[in-house]
Amino acid sequence: MIRFAVVGTNWITERFIDAAHESGKMRLTAIYSRKLEQAQAFGANYPVEHFFDSLEALAQSDVIDAVYIASPNSLHCQQSLLFLSHKKHVICEKPLASNLREVEQLGGLRTGKIRWCCLKRSKAPTCPIFLSCNRHCRRLANCVRHLSTIANTPLAIPVTWPVKIRIPSTRTFPTALSWTLAITAWPAPWRCLVRRKRYWLAQHCSIPGVDAHGSVCLNYG
Repeated sequence: MIRFAVVGTNWITERFIDAAHESGKMRLTAIYSRKLEQAQAFGANYPVEHFFDSLEALAQSDVIDAVYIASPNSLHCQQSLLFLSHKKHVICEKPLASNLREVEQLGGLRTGKIRWCCLKRSKAPTCPIFLSCNRHCRRLANCVRHLSTIANTPLAIPVTWPVKIRIPSTRTFPTALSWTLAITAWPAPWRCLVRRKRYWLAQHCSIPGVDAHGSVCLNYG
């Protein structure tokens, strides 16, 4: 039985806890929130005994084996590093990190494993994009691959920013918290990333395996 904690008290955390318990292989033993009262309120519906308002104390605790991180995007790398350094396994919501430097930091660790959703799919698992994804992901030393199925869902707000202009920080996607990764990462087809193309330009994109289509020019540096 894997004893796990959650970092982040929102609706997606509830979904994860329910699915974890349904598996019969995981048990929620601790909840973290910046406010202890909020952690206790969130845990009212679960048989959990331990509550934390200190990440360091949670990482050092012997009551958990793993942690599920569903905090703001900009904190994913920092928090993952903390738990991995204390030999706790990490289940991290997307994105894994905010930039390449952070990914390299995580990849350089040799303690624990980090599990992340590397690519969502709405097509058959035999789609060429996902076959290529599996081949390349095997090269990641301490990452566990995971492909999940989702329904075709359009973006909640239209993305119409002009080319060569930085995506502005908005209430919905504040750049300081790395939320713009939700726009600039999801539309990119896997084949463009593994071929190391710096730019991707598409109009009325209909590549199999892509959830939506539109006109976009992305610079991946």
